[in-house]
Amino acid sequence: MGCDFDIIVQFGKDYIGESLLLAIEAINDAKGDALNAINQSANIQDFYNVTVKIPIPSGYYNSESARLAVPLEIRKEGLVITYQTDSDEWKIEQFTSSDISNWNDNKNWKGINDNWINEW
Repeated sequence: MGCDFDIIVQFGKDYIGESLLLAIEAINDAKGDALNAINQSANIQDFYNVTVKIPIPSGYYNSESARLAVPLEIRKEGLVITYQTDSDEWKIEQFTSSDISNWNDNKNWKGINDNWINEW
């Protein structure tokens, strides 16, 4: 069950002593710091589903179009992308270079095949 710290702080200003009010404000600050840390870690991506994140109106992605669709701000060494190439076919690739200026160069991409994926 959540708690609205702003209401507590207002209540504290009106009815509670200064030391308790300071403690409540410290809790509120810690809550904000924790949320910021969670949000920052959630923005770190190692896998990117191009088809889901950037759907195209018709047809399917190919290697070139899928790679180009990946936003610049998440491109990095080791990023794994997946994209749909046909109604029942998907590709998985990993960018292997540390230089993202070579993002479109085929030699910097390693295909990940189905052999390592277990079917349940």
